[in-house]
Amino acid sequence: MQKIVLTACLGLSVLSAQAQLNVDLLYQNDYPENMSNIWGWTAPGGEEYVILGSFDGTYLIDITDPSSPDELQFIDGNNSTWRQIAVWDHYAYVVNESGGGLLCIDLSGLPGTAAYAFSDADGAGLTTAHQVWADENGYVYVFGSNLDGGSSVILNANADPMDPPMVGSTDTWYVHHGFARGDTLYESNIYQGWFSVWDVSDKSMPVLLATQETPGTFTHNVVPSDNGQFLFTTDEKSNGSLAAYDISDLSDIQYQSEFRANPGTSSIPHYAWYFDGFVVTAWYKDGVIITDATHPEFMIKTGYYDTHPGSGSGFSGAWGCYPYFPSGTLVVSDISEGFFVLHPTYVHASFVEGTITDSDSGLPVFGATASLLTLSGTTVSSSLDGGYITGAVADGIYTLEVSKAGYATASIPVSLSAGVTLAEDILLEPVTATCESPVILGASSITSSSAYLDWTNVGADQYSVIYKKVGGSGTIHTTTATNYLATGLESCSTYKWAVRASCPDGSKKKSVFGTFFTGGASCRDGALTVVEDISVFPNPAADIITVVVADEADITSLLVLDVLGNMVLQATVSADNFGMVQLDCSALAAGSYRIIAETGEQFFTAPLQVIH
Repeated sequence: MQKIVLTACLGLSVLSAQAQLNVDLLYQNDYPENMSNIWGWTAPGGEEYVILGSFDGTYLIDITDPSSPDELQFIDGNNSTWRQIAVWDHYAYVVNESGGGLLCIDLSGLPGTAAYAFSDADGAGLTTAHQVWADENGYVYVFGSNLDGGSSVILNANADPMDPPMVGSTDTWYVHHGFARGDTLYESNIYQGWFSVWDVSDKSMPVLLATQETPGTFTHNVVPSDNGQFLFTTDEKSNGSLAAYDISDLSDIQYQSEFRANPGTSSIPHYAWYFDGFVVTAWYKDGVIITDATHPEFMIKTGYYDTHPGSGSGFSGAWGCYPYFPSGTLVVSDISEGFFVLHPTYVHASFVEGTITDSDSGLPVFGATASLLTLSGTTVSSSLDGGYITGAVADGIYTLEVSKAGYATASIPVSLSAGVTLAEDILLEPVTATCESPVILGASSITSSSAYLDWTNVGADQYSVIYKKVGGSGTIHTTTATNYLATGLESCSTYKWAVRASCPDGSKKKSVFGTFFTGGASCRDGALTVVEDISVFPNPAADIITVVVADEADITSLLVLDVLGNMVLQATVSADNFGMVQLDCSALAAGSYRIIAETGEQFFTAPLQVIH
């Protein structure tokens, strides 16, 4: 028996400065080897134990006193980066990807010595696996093993808990992780990019009920809510997300929302677990994240502890977590930083929800934007029935702003309280005011690299101004002013420019194009460029090309045809492109092609040569 005191003092002083919200550090131990997954077991007497996987083997740790854990036993095993754990009754089951079979541990001997054995599933030949789960009925599900193509292999621990025999498998797709409860099995089919749901009432013959693709199409793990209405998934990839689905009707699974711990950092989620209305996720470099999932259609981060000094993408940091101890203690395994014992305070977020309706017609408004001003991450769009929900971490009085083109923006003060969902229906008043096309007043103060552009005020909500060198690419900027300073121009060049007004009723009005010429000491006579009907550059090209037409109308369709006249590529054309569209032709074979651009009024065509 060994008291783990190596970093209990120094670690607390250093790590207490790490980023945290509603989670306190009780203890941390930086083991010399890398850690993998973690799980827990509570003895009949209330003692709490951790089963911790590492590169070298498995640790059994008493955390009944969470500030002074007691390492009870180490079970050596094949060296493996992946060591995953499940618990049923007083038995722990551990798998790895390097061999040795299923490690079966009888935890009832703790705090003394736990008996253990290595099993091949009663002669089935089980040697390696990626993950393991044990349900409440004594069935052990082994995922990503050397048996049956890595599908879900089902073992019956009731028959022999130290050498459970194989009784069935899904035998369909490779499974990265799974969760079984009652007669239902949820699989993460990572390489298919979806989760699948199975009826396992007959363990020898599972029946597929449904599949559902996840946002990142790299489905890593699955966990249902306690009532089984919702399923939460993680996609283990850069900028991956925690996603929520309503699975109450498996014939019509409904996506609810997705959540990212720190948007813009490309961080990667790993293992998520549902606990009493929250989802607790080991999120690699972001540490452990607690998300209020009261409303799966809008999840909010209400707690976190950053176990890892780095940030962003990459497969280092928090591997696993276990939030199910009766004491409320939360334990986390970090690949390089070791073993963490935390005390979380589960705080519910504050929500506001309602229906957005057209004040004249009484019909729901779809696609309206609702947000709490000054708070990032609160912007949502109303659903087909006009419904919306948003919220905040902290209590307070906020301004709820609701807007949509063609309607007057509504701003409503709302008083939000933790754990409360405020009902706030919104009436949007239609706006009929339109505006005229802006008139360009000309370019002034022209230098070799800049020009001041002016146009008339037509009462628009905002203006989009484009300027582009003739035969070159263009730049679009939005402003609420009626002038713009164009910078970064090339000397001795002819530029075209125009303005589009976004009117209060949602319509758009565009000016005619104007031109100006940038001077410069080195300009030659006749430097004014002749405008071609259509320009394609670069040409020849290997990847991205820019297509520009001289017509004032937007390009509405852009196609690439081969020498036989077959369409081989079609561009995704956005609105307000001012006759300029970019196209990626890197997938085309080297050769000759023809560009066809349509503006709605006429067609333009030009040759294209692709090289590699």
